[in-house]
Amino acid sequence: MAKSPIIALVKSNAQVAEQLNVSAIRSVAASIESGNQKVFAKSVEFGRLMANAKAWFDKNDTICKANGVTWKSMLTDLFGFTEEQLETKWHKKLLKAGSCSEEQILEFTKWAQENKKPVSILGLMKWLNPATEEQTTEGGEEAKSQCVVSLTFKLPLIGQGERNVSLSIDTDNNVKTSNSEAEIKKAIELLNSILNVVEA
Repeated sequence: MAKSPIIALVKSNAQVAEQLNVSAIRSVAASIESGNQKVFAKSVEFGRLMANAKAWFDKNDTICKANGVTWKSMLTDLFGFTEEQLETKWHKKLLKAGSCSEEQILEFTKWAQENKKPVSILGLMKWLNPATEEQTTEGGEEAKSQCVVSLTFKLPLIGQGERNVSLSIDTDNNVKTSNSEAEIKKAIELLNSILNVVEA
């Protein structure tokens, strides 16, 4: 397995490791994965570490290019995001949450508790963008999430398992499927191969 450029860089350069708060990244990531009771607070903290890393990346173009470091490699190798997670754009929500001021976080938390709304990253995104996230109908009712992507792969196409692969994604980024991760991965590989042929 090829060595990650960003991991090699932080291991060989203590100053870069300190600027990126590598030890904090690992600690916070572990606390989120272990089901910490304060998941929202830890997620915001993780987002702030990401915001710091993005600012460092943007300011250190020369050292990044010299070492083969990309923003994507930092997200996967330093912050631990998988390819599947990157496709959901979850890292962008965390980055946006990490860019919020402490006052905004406190104000959102208070509002969520008073209105019995979830204190979560998705809840924060809706609170920050009420016009786009919580559009209302003429009757004043909150607009329901709508399906924006729906894919179905037939067995002969994917040659996977004993059933077709289907999934849908709505406007709240909720993914609905009854298939396993392996089945979905096989279907996505097929889709990518088809798109590559079309682009060529």
